[in-house]
Amino acid sequence: MYIVISKNYREFVAGVFSSKDKSDKFIDRIPDNLGENVKTISIEMKYPFYITEDHNGFCFYSESEIIQKIDEYISEMDRRDEGWFYTNMYRVDNDFEPRQPGKDNMGLLKHYHVENETLRNIMKNGFNKLW
Repeated sequence: MYIVISKNYREFVAGVFSSKDKSDKFIDRIPDNLGENVKTISIEMKYPFYITEDHNGFCFYSESEIIQKIDEYISEMDRRDEGWFYTNMYRVDNDFEPRQPGKDNMGLLKHYHVENETLRNIMKNGFNKLW
């Protein structure tokens, strides 16, 4: 997988592609005024995979890895305030190619703002019921 990361005032995932060629073509469409802070990273993942975003930046997980991460969060619940924010969690099912290259369109990806309520929902209904 090829992840296009861009930065305006903060970093965001501008696109996700299964091939380098698709990634390069997408980057070519980013307007010059938005394309100064663009990088591509390659990760070894298959769809679906998950992206978390928090104060440490982005991390990428397979389904088994994200479930393990969620279990870590669940183990911390009793030590956190009710409104504690753990991470933003995005699910990527296929190539993500927003219509406006270079703009922050991460909100178009399926996602959750993981807090204790989200974790309780996962505990009650299972992880896959989120999606």
